[in-house]
Amino acid sequence: MAIFDPLGLISNVLIYLKILFQEIWRAGIGWDDLIPESLNEKWEKWLDILPKVQNVSIPRGYRSLTQLGPQTNIQLHTFVDASLSGFAAVTYLRFEQGSTVECAIVGAKTRVAPLKFLSIPRLELQAAVIGVRLADRIMKSLSFKVHKRFFWTDFRDVLCWIQSDHRRYSQFVAFRISEILETTEAADWGYKRSKENVADDATKWQGVPDLTENSRWFKGPSFLWEFRSNWPSNPYREDTTDEELRANIFYHQAKPAPVINVEDYSSWKRLLRATTTALRAAHNIRQNSENGKRITGPLSAEELQQATIYLYRLASGCFPGRDRNSQRRI
Repeated sequence: MAIFDPLGLISNVLIYLKILFQEIWRAGIGWDDLIPESLNEKWEKWLDILPKVQNVSIPRGYRSLTQLGPQTNIQLHTFVDASLSGFAAVTYLRFEQGSTVECAIVGAKTRVAPLKFLSIPRLELQAAVIGVRLADRIMKSLSFKVHKRFFWTDFRDVLCWIQSDHRRYSQFVAFRISEILETTEAADWGYKRSKENVADDATKWQGVPDLTENSRWFKGPSFLWEFRSNWPSNPYREDTTDEELRANIFYHQAKPAPVINVEDYSSWKRLLRATTTALRAAHNIRQNSENGKRITGPLSAEELQQATIYLYRLASGCFPGRDRNSQRRI
C-alpha cells in the first residue's frame, strides 16, 4: 500500500508481486494462514529486490541532448507483450535531431491475467489494447507534437488480425481490433522479436530485473538509439491466421418434390382422383409404421376435398410440410 507508481516506471517489478498475490488467492489461503513453502520462496525473492527500488533514479526530463523544434523528429514507441501470468505495455519517446538520438521511458501499464483462463493469443491482444490506451493517454498529456507513433509486438496473430477484416473473427477479437483501429492505423504496427521487445521484461521474469539507470527498461531497446536505416529488418510477412476465426455453418435445403406431376394428366377429374389416391397411399404408409387405422374402400368426398386443397397449394408454390397450418389441415 506504500508503493506509489502512477506512471508505471517500476511496473516490471510490481507485476511480480501482483502475480504472487493472485497465486495465493487461487490457493485459497486465508489471511491468518501460512503460505506454502513454494510461494514463500517467491515472496522472499521479491523482498530481496524491493530495497533496490529505493535506488532507482530517473531524470525528470525526457531529453537532454536535443531541442524541441522543427528539426527534431519526435516519435512515440509502444511495446506490448503477454504471458500466461499477465500482459504489459511500455512506451518511450524517441528524439532525433541531426546526428543525435535519445530515448526515455514515458510510462508503462501491467495487468495480471484474469482468473478465468485466456489463451496466449487473446492475452497478446489484450496487451495490444492496453498499449493503445496507454499511448492515447500519453499523447493527450504531452505539450509538444509527436510526429509518428509506432506499436511493436512479437506475436504475429495480432498483426494478422489488425491487417485483415476483423469481422471474420470471433467477437472477442473483433471488438478489440475495432477499438485498436479507432485510434491507430494498421501501418503503425510492426513486429519485433522477443529479444527486442522491452515489454518482455515485465511479463517474463528470468531473474532479478535490471534497475540501473542505463537499463533497457528505462532507456528503451538498443535499436531505438540508432537511425531508422539501421533498425533490424522486419521479418513479418503479411498473412492471415485461422486463430479465433468465426465459425461458418453451411447447409443445404432440399426442396420437397410434389406427390403428383400435373403435366402427366389431361383432365382435372383424372388429376384429382390420382392425387387423392396418392395422398391415401402416403397416409396408409404412415399408419402402418404407427400401427394406426388404414383407409380403404372408394375415395370419399373428404379425401377429394383435401386433394383439391393440395393441388391449389401446389399451383401457388406452397408445398405440404413448409407451413404448419396447411400441414395440419391436410
